[in-house]
Amino acid sequence: MNTLKRVCERHQIDYHPLRTASVASFVELMARLHPEHVAQLGSPPPSAFCLRHG
Repeated sequence: MNTLKRVCERHQIDYHPLRTASVASFVELMARLHPEHVAQLGSPPPSAFCLRHG
């Protein structure tokens, strides 16, 4: 892990460690980095067709 952090610093890339290897941890990081997009997401629009019959 320290090697990865040093490589990121050397190449001037932001390093953001995740707490776990889960998708939830990744989504939480994306929400912290781009809070303006979280407000735009909201809930998905209703489906234009019947989910049961297509």
